[in-house]
Amino acid sequence: MPKDYSEDLKNFFFNEQNKKKQKELEERYGMVSNGESEEATPELMNNFLNYVEQYEKAYKNAEEKKIIEIIGYPEFKKLEDLNPGEVLTELERVLDIYAEHSIIIDIIEKDDVTDEEFYKFLTEELTEHETYHMQIEGMTANFIYEEFHPSKKLDAKDAVKFLSWPLFDRNEEGMDTWLSKENLVFNGENKSLSQFKNELLQLIPENVVNHDIVYKNFDLGEVNKVETEFVIEYKSTQQEDEKSKVKILNLLFELEEDECDGFVIRVCNKQ
Repeated sequence: MPKDYSEDLKNFFFNEQNKKKQKELEERYGMVSNGESEEATPELMNNFLNYVEQYEKAYKNAEEKKIIEIIGYPEFKKLEDLNPGEVLTELERVLDIYAEHSIIIDIIEKDDVTDEEFYKFLTEELTEHETYHMQIEGMTANFIYEEFHPSKKLDAKDAVKFLSWPLFDRNEEGMDTWLSKENLVFNGENKSLSQFKNELLQLIPENVVNHDIVYKNFDLGEVNKVETEFVIEYKSTQQEDEKSKVKILNLLFELEEDECDGFVIRVCNKQ
């Protein structure tokens, strides 16, 4: 494209290219277009569509391979052959090998996984995992330890966190997913689903600006309990120049497992 193109002509050029590219992607790969984004420039949209095309081509030709093959069959030391002082150094070396092949692995609940457990996972378990290998410059394959070793603590956090989103949006229907459908109890009293949601909503002030959840304690066994502190920033009116206030809610939740092996909330006690 000539360097002296005006901005309007350049945008016209990219818009025409984008229309053509979107049509090709729809015909070849069934991509559904929602129209052009008002926030994205024609040039940015063009870069995005080119990346989508590159991804679709790579996915179509991708082969299912074991991770050990993708990273080139490196030799890893056995955990039992390492001295305690060597584990962290070897762990970092293994992670570097994965990163060199655009594979990133992380742990969400880091305090619950020892270096030894993580090392064993990386060198003995993840290596045998099969995945579709796509070679796209700048693209990484990402794995989370908890995908392979589910964490009850993480599931409990998710139940509370995901309930809080529709709760603070005052979306009662959205709250249903994270609440038990029977035997609900609020502050020691049995409640119907609608009553339980109403009790929760009454705890939340109007005009919430922001909120955070502090997980203070977990008791995950026969009865699964999570002690939380909700830090709620809000305004008493809708005036923009008003200073925010802070409300602290200490809530103890009791959870039960659902059919998807996660948690839903059955009991809430205000402390």
